[in-house]
Amino acid sequence: MPAHSYGELLRNFRATRKKSLEAVAQTAGINLSYLSRIERGMRAVPSLAVRNSIAAALNLTEEENRLLDISNQQIKIERGTAQRQGEVMVLIMNIKDAKRLIQMDAWSRAIFCAVQEKGSAM
Repeated sequence: MPAHSYGELLRNFRATRKKSLEAVAQTAGINLSYLSRIERGMRAVPSLAVRNSIAAALNLTEEENRLLDISNQQIKIERGTAQRQGEVMVLIMNIKDAKRLIQMDAWSRAIFCAVQEKGSAM
């Protein structure tokens, strides 16, 4: 089974039950536009309390709840991986800058450092 986002799964579960966004939002006690944005992936996965309210409004089975939890965990892993990849890229850029700095003469090094300090102050 291909991986789906939390919102996609939620929308599929709602559609198979032939429930409107309005009906689910009202039963779950949440704002209609909030639920719509969750389904479209424009909002982060909601808190556990909101997820439970939505699950109850949709009468989700245990397995369907588990699928939603798994999709939520995949999102957390993907975010963490992206953050680590970003940190690695920053580290690589810093290493490249350090190598460039070592290869420069004293005057060029002073200019490079001044530009870097001015850029980080912005």
